[in-house]
Amino acid sequence: MYQNLNADGKRRFLSQYFGGVEPTPGGEGENPLDLYLRRVEHVNREFSGRGGQEGWRTDRGRIWLLRGEPNNQVRRPLPPGGSGPYELWQSTEAPGYVYAFVDEARIGSYRLIFSTDPAQPTLPDWDRRLATEAVEELLRMGVRPVIREADSSE
Repeated sequence: MYQNLNADGKRRFLSQYFGGVEPTPGGEGENPLDLYLRRVEHVNREFSGRGGQEGWRTDRGRIWLLRGEPNNQVRRPLPPGGSGPYELWQSTEAPGYVYAFVDEARIGSYRLIFSTDPAQPTLPDWDRRLATEAVEELLRMGVRPVIREADSSE
């Protein structure tokens, strides 16, 4: 919905959302806008993509902005078996969502492929994109993903 608003509509929405507060000079305040702006600064620093893509435009940056820092992270930049690097994020606070990101191109561009968050897309072939080790990690996190049977025509 936000994306479809014009510039004035976006300003009004953000003013209502953040309660009309202004950022604290120096950004050290604790109001919702200060906290959000610190998250944006963090994701832009940590998750900026190739070609200058801003961190907040990446899948990991978007999820960090929405949910904050995950309580549990598994990072495998060089997983065994030649599979793509992956990260698993888990929030142990309500609602307790899990997110799986994979860098299939191996260039630092992680894509969300699986999530228990109903508002986030899970790719239909996520289980083929995620290393076996990563699926085992999901099981250790208490996630019981449904894995499709292998297609007999393959």
